[in-house]
This record gives sequence, structure tokens and C-alpha cells, in this order.
Amino acid sequence: MEPLAENRFVITKELYYEGALRVDRERMGPFIKKVMLALAAAWAVLAAFTLFSRGSLVFILIELVVIALVGVWLTVFFPRNRARRGWRALEDRCGTDLERVTRFYEDRLEIDGAGAEVTIPYEEAEEFLTSEHLLILLSTGKKGVLLAQDGFTAGSAGLVQELIEQYRAAPDDADEDEDEDE
Repeated sequence: MEPLAENRFVITKELYYEGALRVDRERMGPFIKKVMLALAAAWAVLAAFTLFSRGSLVFILIELVVIALVGVWLTVFFPRNRARRGWRALEDRCGTDLERVTRFYEDRLEIDGAGAEVTIPYEEAEEFLTSEHLLILLSTGKKGVLLAQDGFTAGSAGLVQELIEQYRAAPDDADEDEDEDE
């Protein structure tokens, strides 16, 4: 069977970081916002208590600095550390063979790289993310597929998104038809 689209590129450290940070921002972003709001509320309560008990303003400033440092760690250093660990694991697993060829068929995509082939049915696709240079397909089981935006040797990113959305919508339409018959 001839592929409908093909994406070919070499994963570099910069591209991997770009993809990993984008996925982290999508998956961890809401949690980090909630943590930061809770920390801000805790700081407000501590600041009010310090002012009420006629404590020093220096304590309020120290508490603010500590909360700001936690915020920087959560939003900058923690995601970068996760990306760095992921890159090392990828290098350990694949060595220097980081070329990926992703072929899209009617019902699945196949990733060929590092001497292995992985098949992902479209029904496992959850969402598409974009970054400056990448399209990222997230699927079940914490799988992420990186695609270079300029790496399509056949087809296009729009065709791939349309193909996956059509396939994912088709089973739901069939379920709705069955529900209407009952």
C-alpha cells in the first residue's frame, strides 16, 4: 500500500527540546498554574498575618522571593530538566541514528527509525500540537510523534490532520447511527 503522506527528518537536540517543552506546557501547564495560584494565596495570607502581627516587611519580601524562586523552578528549570532526561534516554536507546521517517496510511501511521518500526492506529491519536518547527501528535500511552513542519516529502501537515480527524470521526458517527436505530 502506498503512503498518503511521508515526513522525514533528523531529530536534533534542539528539536527534541522544542517538542518536549511544548508537550510539557500542554500537559503540565494547568497544574503549574494551580500551584502558582495556591502559592500566591499562601503568600497573601502570610503577608496579611505578618502585617497584622506587626512583623517586619523584610519577612514579606523574603516570602515573596521564595515563592518567585519556586515559580521560576516550576516553569523553567523543571521542564528543561525533564527534557534533558528524555534526550539522554533517547540517545541511550537510539545512539546516533536519529533519522525518523513517518508514513501515513489510510488507517495508521508507521514510524521507521533506529532500526525499529512502530505502528500507531489513528484511533489512538488524541491531539495535535504545534511549535515553531514541529507538529506533535500525542497518542494514548504517553506516546508522542514528532513531525518536522518542513519535512513532508509527500502530502502535507493539513492532509495528515484531516486524515486522522476523518478516521477518528468515522467510528463516532457509526455509534450515533446505532443509537438512533434503538
